[in-house]
Amino acid sequence: LQGISWGAHLMDVAQAHLDAGHRRTAATTLLEARSVSPVWFRHQRVARQVTEDIREAETRLTPATRALVKALDLA
Repeated sequence: LQGISWGAHLMDVAQAHLDAGHRRTAATTLLEARSVSPVWFRHQRVARQVTEDIREAETRLTPATRALVKALDLA
């Protein structure tokens, strides 16, 4: 897979990690998806939902989660 298709795949993988309870891996995978195209990533509903779920579950935000919140403008 290349480009945006790879980013979409990574977001699906991040959702699967979150469903399995692996928040840190989900966040890392989302950051990798963001590296494909930051502008495209900012508009993805799956990325927003997974990031919001991670943020709700964390009592203190990790640097990865902070970076995702900032990238998605979820402040």
